[in-house]
Amino acid sequence: MAQVYDLAVIGGGITGCSIARDAAGRGLSVFLCEQGDLAEAGSSTTTSLVDGGFRRRDRFALGALREGVRERERLLAAAPHIVRPLRFVLPFRNRMAQKTLFRAGFLAHDRLAGRRLLPPTRLIDRLDPAIDGALQDDIAGAVEYSDCRVDVSRLVILNAMDARTRGASINPRLRCVIAEREGRVWRLSLESSDSGERFAVMARVLVNATGPWTADMLNHVIDASRPPRIRMVKSTQIVLPRLFDHDRAYAFRTSDRRMIFAMPYAGDYTLVGSADEDFHGDPGDVAADIAESAYLTTTLSAYLRRPVFEDQIVWSRAGVRAIRDDGRAGEPDRDGTIEVEDGEGRAPLISVYGGRITTGRRLAERTVDRVAAGRPAGKAWTSGAALPGGAFEVGGLPSLERALRAGYPFIGERLAARLAGTYGTLAQSIVSGARSMADLGRAFGGNLTEAEARYLVREEWARTADDILWRRSKLGMVFSFAETQALEAWLVEQGPGGPGAKKTHTW
Repeated sequence: MAQVYDLAVIGGGITGCSIARDAAGRGLSVFLCEQGDLAEAGSSTTTSLVDGGFRRRDRFALGALREGVRERERLLAAAPHIVRPLRFVLPFRNRMAQKTLFRAGFLAHDRLAGRRLLPPTRLIDRLDPAIDGALQDDIAGAVEYSDCRVDVSRLVILNAMDARTRGASINPRLRCVIAEREGRVWRLSLESSDSGERFAVMARVLVNATGPWTADMLNHVIDASRPPRIRMVKSTQIVLPRLFDHDRAYAFRTSDRRMIFAMPYAGDYTLVGSADEDFHGDPGDVAADIAESAYLTTTLSAYLRRPVFEDQIVWSRAGVRAIRDDGRAGEPDRDGTIEVEDGEGRAPLISVYGGRITTGRRLAERTVDRVAAGRPAGKAWTSGAALPGGAFEVGGLPSLERALRAGYPFIGERLAARLAGTYGTLAQSIVSGARSMADLGRAFGGNLTEAEARYLVREEWARTADDILWRRSKLGMVFSFAETQALEAWLVEQGPGGPGAKKTHTW
């Protein structure tokens, strides 16, 4: 008799993979499918902020602010290799009015936070290097506060890896063609993106975590009875050559009262974003356009001593997220939406969308609470659990790098730092047994070795050069076209999954 999973999840972004991890850790049987690569769509195109919700001060959303700060620190503790503390500089021009307002707001924020892991807010004056020489002369001062950033694509991968370790079946490049109810269970008709093979999977509960495809799935793929009320928002970021000679980030208020961030990125670059606007179209065919890029460079130029122009842009990206459509324009609710459709004798359908990276773990927990209700399942557990590679103290990354260099001195400082900052304690498994760089195999470029590429194929579902260069890493910033083609050719030689790749399905 075919297996009936407790839970099937459609969508391999941060929401779907977080739900799969939580549910598998509670002892539920979980099947996840994703039509492309994990983190290929919206999850890989966010600003990477793990924020404590300081923007909510203006709306007096104190409960949400507390939860944001709490979840930020939980995420930092769970994955200190990919979640990095960062100091943000929020400049102001009107010394008296804005200084008083900002100081009061951020001091209240710090008190609500009960912060432990990050340093508190402080005021900095015009002579601070983050202002003097960097910003325009009429900047009177700034508030400097703490938040974090994360490599979101890697966060998705780590959730998927942990879900697999706990028994979940994780299946990228597997498209759900149709999902229909058969009494109290769901039947999912699936198609492999590689072979075209079709088969079916049964599950008691179905979670639709397809991000910007949520409405499309409910309208055309999933047997749903009520129309969704969903709004799509496009977010655009740009990458510029490094703009500042320090490691702090900036938060700039725009003329339309939004917030634009400029953050250190991939060593030699600055990430700027986001430009947000409503989107109507195919979320799979989205790209940054000239107007959005100009909006970002214009905002920067309103603050920086040296103006920024569009021809300086090294790379741009855009993604689409789905939020609840409440009929109002403006800033959306970022805590996420869970919609349940069930009834007597009908298999439950749960659609989960919206939310933000910071509170994604909690959104997944709330979702699995719904799934687990009335079923034999364990209690919520993710609030204090480390993600793969993250079982070390916050602030311990330099020690991890030193240990890696001590054990493998031939890899050098830059590679040791990248491996530790990407894989945490799992970096050892990439270089284990090697006594020289030659033992790590072919060098593809950007200090990517064959040993690392094999690890990514074997452990992290990597199949293409883009999987490795843009989602498992950001080495695409430094790879040449020829190097990318050579890596792609090598991956083709490895065949589907590559030698030693872990089985990802139980069809």
